[in-house]
Amino acid sequence: MSFVLAGSSDYAQATPPADPLLPAAKIHAKRGPQTALEDGALRALIRADLADSSFIGEGHRKVRARLHFLAGHKVGRNRVLRLVREHRLLSPRRATFVPTKAHDGRIITDAPNVRWATLSITHKF
Repeated sequence: MSFVLAGSSDYAQATPPADPLLPAAKIHAKRGPQTALEDGALRALIRADLADSSFIGEGHRKVRARLHFLAGHKVGRNRVLRLVREHRLLSPRRATFVPTKAHDGRIITDAPNVRWATLSITHKF
């Protein structure tokens, strides 16, 4: 009995050929262009940018824009956001206001044919 595998299964199970020019650690490294800055160096640049700012807290978008356009470092927005989150450098946010509920959600009367009444208070200013 023979089994037939799809071509994509063969490629998925195959190990990549060893390239003599690449070290073994580079074979399974992240694909795409390599960044010029390591995370530690970029974190130091972010901290320096936030220290130079005249505002108390700024978001990752402004930090990334200043790094890109003023300092000339090409870094991604998601990478800057990840580093800023991991090291708690995000700008402080205001707490959202949640109003208290007018009632507890119970709308069933205690007995049949009973009316609900509300108390309206008028203020004189």
